[in-house]
Amino acid sequence: MKKIIYSIEIDDIQEESLIHLERKLSDDELEIVRKKLEWGINTSLPIIYDSIFDDIKYK
Repeated sequence: MKKIIYSIEIDDIQEESLIHLERKLSDDELEIVRKKLEWGINTSLPIIYDSIFDDIKYK
């Protein structure tokens, strides 16, 4: 069984939406969130990995 280190649930997004927009998101808006998160994670992941492994290597 694979273990998950970090996940973002729809409830997490809806809580942030309530803070920022004072309302919950529609299904169409949640699809926008999914696409933007996917793009952001794919774009940033190499930088995040470099930081993680540098911290481990030089601690």
